Order: sequence, then structure tokens, then C-alpha cells
Amino acid sequence: PDRAVWRARDDVRTLDLALHGGLRLEGEADVEGADETVLVADAGDPVGAALGAPLTHRRLMSCARATAARERLAARDHTLALAPYAHLFGLIVGGIAPLLAGGRVTAHDMLAPSSALAILEGEGVSTLVAPPATFAGLLEALAQRGRALDAPVLQRCFAGGAALDAALARRWYHETGVLLHRGDVLGADGAL
Repeated sequence: PDRAVWRARDDVRTLDLALHGGLRLEGEADVEGADETVLVADAGDPVGAALGAPLTHRRLMSCARATAARERLAARDHTLALAPYAHLFGLIVGGIAPLLAGGRVTAHDMLAPSSALAILEGEGVSTLVAPPATFAGLLEALAQRGRALDAPVLQRCFAGGAALDAALARRWYHETGVLLHRGDVLGADGAL
């Protein structure tokens, strides 16, 4: 189809799928982005977007730039993105922001904890982006193998897609020495 219709309450929008240009990242860190609707926030996405809020390329780029600036992401960074891109947290924090900063992204949506630990320890990962349950699974895998995490490059850990339990964040820090932050997605004006 070349068109789609989006309806929410009294708001009806026609989306032109045939002319939709997509979101390009490489070499375009300063491009503002179009005011073209690119996606509609899902009710289950806990990043503060209004239910059914249409988001434009411009807004996604703004959020990604704000995230990259706030976290001082750079070309030297390697992000392991274990959060699904179907949610704004995974898409922006795990994908768009590190790529805009020129960094490398390794993305997996279903990865065994032992495989994730191998990537963290062997591939120079500086940023880990995942749901809280994934962090809990990684801690369990560390306990089972009986050896501490050996990931000297790891500097940032962001949990999103669900509420972050303070006890989990404390345990993650105790076991790894890296703070686990709630990965809220904020734009330049402080809101999605």
C-alpha cells in the first residue's frame, strides 16, 4: 500500500508510505529531520510519550541528539543494544543516538545471557542498553559461572522498557562497578 490512515480519538492522519524517505543516519548528525510522521508511539512504551502520539523524523532526531549529548557518546563508543527497536527506548537510546555520535552498534533482541557476557567482555562494549529483565539475567549468569564481569571498557548501562527496580540497580553496581541508569528518552526541550 502507498497510504495508511492513523486514527486516535478525533485525530485522523493520512500517512504517505510511497514518499516516505526513511531515517538516514550516516554522515547526517546535524540534519534536523523532516516533519514527516515516522511512527506512532505505542501504549506500552513507557518513555513518556502520549498514547498514540505521532512522532516525526525531526522529533526522533532531536531526542537522539539530546541523548547522545547528555551521555557524551562519541565515535569511540560501542553500544550493545539488547532492547527491542520496536520501543522508543531501544530505538533511540540503543540505535539512533549512538549512530548519530558515530559509534558502533551491535544489536540483538534475543540473546542468551552467556552470549551477551561474551560480547561485553570480548568486543570492547562501552554502553549496554537493555530491559531490566536482561540485566537480572546477566547477574544470574555471572553468579552461575562464579566469575566477575571483566569488561573494562563498559562505562554506561541503561535499562528501559519497564520499571527499573532500585535493588536491581544497586546489585548491578555492586557486581559490575558500573551504574545502571533508567534510560528515559528526553528531547532538547526535556520531553518526548
